[in-house]
Amino acid sequence: METSKRNARVLAAAVFVTLLLSSYEGANHKAGALGVDGNTEQSAKAATLATIARDKSPIKKLDTESSAINQAIALKLIPQQADHYTARLAHDIWTIQYTMLDWDREGTIGLNVETGLPVSLDERLGRVSVHDDNVPIEFLGEEKVTYTEAVSIAEAYTKSQGWDLDTDWTLWRYPHSYYSLRFETNVYHRVEFVRSFEGIRYDNNRFIIYVDRELGKVVAHSLTWSDTEFITPDDMISLEEAATTFYRKVEPVLEPGLWQTDDGDYPPQYTAYSIYTIHANGDWAVDYNSSTTAPIKEIVAAYPRDIAKKRLLSLFDLEQLYLDDSPGQASLYYQLRVKPEVPITPWGDHPFIYAHTGEWLVPVPDGSAGDLPPASDWLINLTAPTSAIDYNAAVVWNNKFLPLRDEPVIRNGSTLLPFRELLEKLGASVLWDPAKRKVTASKGDVTIELTIGSGSALVNGKSQTLGAPATIINGRTYIPARMVLEAFGAHVSWSEQSRLVLVNTGETSEAPALSEQEIGQLRFTAQINWEEKHSR
Repeated sequence: METSKRNARVLAAAVFVTLLLSSYEGANHKAGALGVDGNTEQSAKAATLATIARDKSPIKKLDTESSAINQAIALKLIPQQADHYTARLAHDIWTIQYTMLDWDREGTIGLNVETGLPVSLDERLGRVSVHDDNVPIEFLGEEKVTYTEAVSIAEAYTKSQGWDLDTDWTLWRYPHSYYSLRFETNVYHRVEFVRSFEGIRYDNNRFIIYVDRELGKVVAHSLTWSDTEFITPDDMISLEEAATTFYRKVEPVLEPGLWQTDDGDYPPQYTAYSIYTIHANGDWAVDYNSSTTAPIKEIVAAYPRDIAKKRLLSLFDLEQLYLDDSPGQASLYYQLRVKPEVPITPWGDHPFIYAHTGEWLVPVPDGSAGDLPPASDWLINLTAPTSAIDYNAAVVWNNKFLPLRDEPVIRNGSTLLPFRELLEKLGASVLWDPAKRKVTASKGDVTIELTIGSGSALVNGKSQTLGAPATIINGRTYIPARMVLEAFGAHVSWSEQSRLVLVNTGETSEAPALSEQEIGQLRFTAQINWEEKHSR
């Protein structure tokens, strides 16, 4: 099913150009002449939409270079201040280029030879302000306009251009590497938008706006637009099917180490490409995926590949987007892409996993993985659904997963936890009397005594019944979690489906405010932790 029709796009293109021109004619081309709201200081005098709508006469075929240039002038796509322009015909498209004397404004226009309507438009205003050698690379002044404020200014600027009939813009969320922007000044906030159709991104059309960090004024922009037909195939698979396809196809890349450890070694690493793409019908998009080169010699990894795969994929979002199939046509695809929150190197590399230890390495100046974003729902549903978790129980301590050396167990419906790890985490002092087989824990004015095998405990000398007695399993002493934690003032709740003990040690007695998505992310972490332990 085609989601946009050619006739509608032709009319929209005409309307688009008409509104675009309203900001071109008579505009001062100097970068500093643009105000905070994006309006030029001189008023536009282009033909109105009503004039275009009343004109039912067919557009004459553009047979010559002069007719193409005259058509662009008539459509007011060429600014009045342009002092040089050329046109050439190729594949039924006239390509017209114009420049200003100082090269501060330039553009390229594509016109259909049969209809005279625009098929593409590129506009660069204030180019010198952004790329000139005389402009410092680093911003050294006082920033008075935050990036968030700059986004609002840029959004107002996009709306002031009147491009809302055929083009919606959405904020580009992904970071650029330092290397890719090394020749561009950061004196200005760079606010980047990409085109969207029915809420789905089309990255090949972009509108980049530069906002002064001190004055809050738009000083430059770069626009790339094309007349595009967006197509959704009839045999499109579901998001869940796409997730399964990606998980089956994507494998971590095991390669020689590139980063030196403190010991001077270069251990091998598991990594992944930044983007994976499939067609909407589930076929692997060969043209949009990287190929893996086999290493010169075989690499042996101590850390399991299947676990590395799950952890690497936790860095990815699954989304839909439009990609070009041919000039003027874009089809729907599914894509895995590294999340925008994931830190990258100056060259654009994202975190990888040491193939011997399983440790994360984020190759950034401090070399620390820090807090990487949690797994997304698409991966959790595949690898850690509630129906397929392997661990008996896991502990969430103040909303964070608590790794334990010894696994929790469940006896008679009660969760038992290793006493020393639990109580030391709580900050209690712990004593073990092997002769009496008794555990004594103290914190503040609370003292708890538990005897192995006893169905009760003493709390400040008073007996309390236990759901399950303290016990020794594989040489480790386990105690009932809820009774002990609550005696020391913690609040304890139980997530039945995910088998998570939720502990809140704050001053309030309220349970941790975790969403279902957060519970799923913690369940994924607990499952990975269990798999790592049982792979050794």
